[in-house]
Amino acid sequence: MGLIRKEDLHDSLLNSLSNSNLLINGDFQINQRDKTNYTNGYTIDRWMLSSDANLQLDVLDKGVRVTTKSIGTWNNFCTKFDFRDFKHLLGKTLTLTFKLLTPTTKINQIWGMCRHTENEHFYFSYDLDANNFYKDGPISIISKTFTIDQIYSDGYIEFGIQIKTDVGNSIEIEWAKLEIGDHLTPFVPRPYAEELALCQRYYECSNHIVRGLISSDLTRLNLDIKYNQRKRISPSIKFYGVRNEEGTVCGKIESEINFPSHANTFDVDGFGCIDIIDKKGQSFVTGELFQIFAWEADAEIY
Repeated sequence: MGLIRKEDLHDSLLNSLSNSNLLINGDFQINQRDKTNYTNGYTIDRWMLSSDANLQLDVLDKGVRVTTKSIGTWNNFCTKFDFRDFKHLLGKTLTLTFKLLTPTTKINQIWGMCRHTENEHFYFSYDLDANNFYKDGPISIISKTFTIDQIYSDGYIEFGIQIKTDVGNSIEIEWAKLEIGDHLTPFVPRPYAEELALCQRYYECSNHIVRGLISSDLTRLNLDIKYNQRKRISPSIKFYGVRNEEGTVCGKIESEINFPSHANTFDVDGFGCIDIIDKKGQSFVTGELFQIFAWEADAEIY
């Protein structure tokens, strides 16, 4: 029998003591949109800012910082899941945990819920001030145990953290974890490739040039783009011509002329035909080589 390294033994023991994280991108390592800061909407993969004011997320070397930039009544940082991802958890006891990089008193509440159109059901909504959570001063970790007692078919599940609304309030989150059981177990990150694959079921993008041929009717660019991961639903498609101009294709490899276009054929596995809306007075030739410079497929929950 070969020797076992101390580091491998430590990792093996840690994994045996830790429950799997049900959240995707719980340590915020996947950032396909490739920005260093974001405002309201989706940010690093699977996490979004939702507010009636203005929030900003900054990507840190380890974790994220969320800051209130203007006055509002609610400032949320949350993640949403397709109901199918949680059907098997109905009736189960779970624990949600947020680990802060720096101790804080700026968190208003954490919550978990399910929604479908006009219906919503809270698993819990835990107000930290109302429960005297800061009685001993700033906190660096918060956990809440609850039960999945309702799931709406064709709905979604949401978990999040709410920041107090004073301008300038800021929290730094190292990781978030949702697990089966009534207590927190050690946080163990997934391998990068595995985490990326889970994220890409909801969102995927590419900054590589893709080339295709003009069809015989001279109004369509034929492509064959396959996603790395099958999407949860047929996604919305965006693509970009030269100079990052959205909704355009670029004609002739040596040209920088963009032609307004829209995706014609797409599904959960990929997309193909792009219809050219405006030729800008240019003459096309069957089989001519055109290109797009980037694309994104969005199957997120809004």
